[in-house]
Amino acid sequence: METRYSQEYAHELLHAFDQGFCTIEVIFDACGTPIDYAFLEVNAAFERQTGLANSVGRRMRDLAPAHEQHWFEIYGRVAISGTPTRFEQEAAALHRWYDVYAFRVGDPRLHHVAILFSDITDKRGSELALKAARAEAERANHAKDQFLAMLAHEMRSPLAPMLTALQLLRLRGQHSREQDILERQVSHLSRLVDDLLDVSRITRGKLDLQRQPVELCEVVLTAMELAGPVLEQRRNLVDVQVPPQDARIDADRARMAQVFSNLLTNAAKYSDPGSRIVLRGERDGEIVRINVEDEGIGLAPEMVDAVFEPFVQQPQSVGRADGGLGLGLAIVRNIVSAHDGTVRAQSAGIGQGSAFIIELPAAEAG
Repeated sequence: METRYSQEYAHELLHAFDQGFCTIEVIFDACGTPIDYAFLEVNAAFERQTGLANSVGRRMRDLAPAHEQHWFEIYGRVAISGTPTRFEQEAAALHRWYDVYAFRVGDPRLHHVAILFSDITDKRGSELALKAARAEAERANHAKDQFLAMLAHEMRSPLAPMLTALQLLRLRGQHSREQDILERQVSHLSRLVDDLLDVSRITRGKLDLQRQPVELCEVVLTAMELAGPVLEQRRNLVDVQVPPQDARIDADRARMAQVFSNLLTNAAKYSDPGSRIVLRGERDGEIVRINVEDEGIGLAPEMVDAVFEPFVQQPQSVGRADGGLGLGLAIVRNIVSAHDGTVRAQSAGIGQGSAFIIELPAAEAG
């Protein structure tokens, strides 16, 4: 009585599963190769999960003649070895993917295998679509990087002789307002091309650094020279508060000067002419921290992290816009990261100014 109750209970339990379940007998040929299997028992979810109707007592080759040989081999190994297996596999003949758990049951000589499985076709399709989308995005991104590198290279070639010709005209005493306009615009275009080349090098992992211990004040001095033309044009007052020593970093001096120059230029770009910019540096234990603060238009909350992405810029008025590509801060982040440092932005909001904080590992005095 108890045995019959247990069997009925097990039968009801199997049919209550939302997973497919079946028990099969694996059929071998005279050489011991698994060539088919017959269904001994199935639950209610089996047909929904497989699309196979009236399967009990029938063979898989009869129900799906094109069913792949690897299914028979998998269940044959379980029947012979008794080792359970869990796997995901496509059943192309059924146009489905399955998550399967198979284990031997009963007398090993009977070659009976129980199978619990779920149809994961939709999930697998989503995964494959996502994988294809990622591959396409990577291909498009690679094509974009190649295009930017080619564009920057091709644009740089004619710019060099143009700049040389303008400089020669000035040296010969030939000067005009039109020539000043050309010099400014060619110089601006050269900076844009340099930014494109830097982004191309960074994305291709070809940003070479010549690192050596250097005092922060020396790097800042170079940065002030680089940013000088923009700061003078906009008449910004720059308050530099950097110790003359004891703030040493292990850095590529030229690249790190480019970082601070970009931050100073960015501060000037987003501030009113004549406004104050503060560049403050200090050593704090094992860290050298640099703050560049301005009194400019500030950052909206959603822009605090986004400004470091390539081609992203804080919206500004037409009168303030300078035609940049939005690459300066992306270059800053990548160069700082290559120096094992971090950079972040802070702002109380629109109209409240901005601060950019860089932290770099301190280098011991040589």
